[in-house]
Formats: sequence, structure tokens, C-alpha cells
Amino acid sequence: GQNFYVILAPTAALFGIEGGDGSFEIQSNTDWTIETDVSWIQVLDTLTGNGNLFKDYSVEANDTEFSRVGRITVNDAYLDIVQGGGGDKPIAPSETVAPWEGGESFTHELTVLGNPAIAVDEDWVEVTSFVSVDGEATLTFDVDENPAMEERLAIITIGSEMHAVRQLAKPLVAPVLSSFSVAGGALLTRDPVVKLTPVLSEGTMEEYRASESISFNDTDWGPIGNGAKIVLSDGWEEKRVYFQARNSMGESGILSDTIFLLPPPPRLVGAFYSDVDGFSATLICEPGHVYRILWSEDMSNWNTLEELTAETAEVPVVDADAAGGNLRFYRVVCDDEL
Repeated sequence: GQNFYVILAPTAALFGIEGGDGSFEIQSNTDWTIETDVSWIQVLDTLTGNGNLFKDYSVEANDTEFSRVGRITVNDAYLDIVQGGGGDKPIAPSETVAPWEGGESFTHELTVLGNPAIAVDEDWVEVTSFVSVDGEATLTFDVDENPAMEERLAIITIGSEMHAVRQLAKPLVAPVLSSFSVAGGALLTRDPVVKLTPVLSEGTMEEYRASESISFNDTDWGPIGNGAKIVLSDGWEEKRVYFQARNSMGESGILSDTIFLLPPPPRLVGAFYSDVDGFSATLICEPGHVYRILWSEDMSNWNTLEELTAETAEVPVVDADAAGGNLRFYRVVCDDEL
């Protein structure tokens, strides 16, 4: 299936007490719906759509003395809007732009009255000191590394004022494969359709290709969607699967893993019993393999009825000695289990 996404740019915006107009870009490959959590933010025109689009919005003037925060949400993506308040000395919203790597000892200077309470709404920002002398204050804080490839916003509240910390997104890099396994690392499988599990140490994976040929000349790139898989080639033997990932920044290296493909389990079908002819059935199997037909009256002690090398995919099985006797149970063992 397709991997649906909605991305907004920017993810944070600052407005003074007078309000104003703004815009944001929607990047999407699916249907979306726009919502706001406050009445003082209005998104213009239609609130539903599909695909990529630029949208305009307006922010009303703030007639209170306090700063405030509102959010525009588009499916699971959002844009946070911080607006300054009035008060005795109106201070426009301020912002620190932190690099994605984060860092220590970011500072913000401001004018305060008294000893205001300080709070942070995100745990990736830590206030380390607050020094105030004659109403002039310096706020110092640390910012953690941003592990996501989208911007994020934290709000530091100092009394009635707010300071925004907008951290840049981790840059997109080509994927780096740290490990890869077939069927979760299993050694054997009877199902030729196997799940592939790549693990990335860097970047993201938008597409992948997998093949039993290191040149990948028998396959194309495909979307990762709901997961990676491959259909193993015919032949009951060890298979080596090669895997590679890519995104818009480039391709990963190639890793491989092996698994042994076993023939599908044999089964007896069309079983029939009569007091005259005994037991009969058809063995569904793989030509060229050795099979042993076993019978038991108690499912504990098993006896060999016949051992054969299959020449066709359907082999008749007959147990004439079962006629008129006790109830018998039957099972088949393939050569890979003998």
C-alpha cells in the first residue's frame, strides 16, 4: 500500500499584538482537512482538499495583556502560531532559531517585573539559568538534538510573556543500512513470499529494491509502503537476497541475507476407507523428493507404510491391510525431515 503523508512548511509563525496575515504550504499525497483550535486564527477559503497547495490565514489583533498560542492542524501535521500580548509594556513575540543538532547556553534577554514564574512546554528545551538585575533579565537554556526531519516548536513562558524556540529539521540524507534480514532472520521457510527487514542508521527509506541478483537486473525500485518483501525463485535450496534503499538524496549500500527454501509440506487428500479395499488417498507432493508414508493406531507408535521417490505431483497411496481392522491414522514425512 501507499505511504500517505502530509507536511506543512513552516511549522511555526510569530505575530505581534496587531495580528496580520500569513500563509503556509501543504505537501501531501492524500486527502486532508484543516482545523484550528482557537477562534482568533482563520484559514481562508476551503478547509478540505487533496495534494499540494498554498493556504492563507489571518490572525486577529490581541487585545489582552498576555501572549497566546494557537494551532492550525492539517491531518497529523500542524503549524503553531505565537502572538504577543499587550500589558503595560507591549513586547513583540521573540524567537530563538536553534540548529537541528541542538546545543547549550542559548540566551534570551528581556525586561521583566519582579521574579516571574518560568515554564517550558516541551522537554527537549531545558532552562539552565535566569538572572535578573534591575528588571533586565537573561534567560539561558539548552536544546536537545532534533531527531525528526521536520521543524519543531517549544514555548518558554516567562510570567505573562512567551519566547519561542524553533528548532530546524534534521537534514535529509541518503539512507544508511545498518542491518538487513530475510523473514526476521529465520534459517528456513516453506513460503516463497518472505518479509524483508531493513534497519537504517541514517536517513529515511522512500523506495527499495530486492533481488537474488546483486545487479538487481530482474527488478525495479518500488515504494516501501506497508513493508518490503520478495518472492523467492523456484528451487529448494539456499537463497541469497540482496537489498538496497533510496530516497531523494541518494542510495544506500547493498546488504544481503540468506534463507533456505523448503518444499511445501506434503499432504494426503481424497482419503477413502472401506472394509473391503482398506485405505486410499492421493499424496500431493513435489516431484523428485523422497516421502515416507506412516500409519499408527494410537498416534504414538508410527509404522512405515511406504517410502517413495515422487515422480509426479500427485501419487496414489493405498493401505490394503487397513481393511476390516482398527482405525488407523496416517501422516507423511518429507526427505528434509528424514
